[in-house]
Amino acid sequence: MTSTLAEIAEIIGTPGARALCSMWGGRRLYIPAAPAPDCALVALLGELQASRLAAQFGGDVIDVPLPDLMPLDALKRGASALRISTLARSRERSA
Repeated sequence: MTSTLAEIAEIIGTPGARALCSMWGGRRLYIPAAPAPDCALVALLGELQASRLAAQFGGDVIDVPLPDLMPLDALKRGASALRISTLARSRERSA
């Protein structure tokens, strides 16, 4: 499931969406239905924002969008060039 930065920001706010994209942009991320207090999502976003994200996407895998100007960083984190271009095209269509 591909998500846009705007869609995520509506759920958890812009700072949380940017943090999520900076950490996992260009990757697929499983969103647990009930995030545990010690999970990476809670550590990054806090319990309230992680719960809000789980209410919308819990149990699903989302394609975390790349933040603007981050494709080289995504490559360094292991995202393939094909994956980055696919996400970029998806983001262009949703804009």
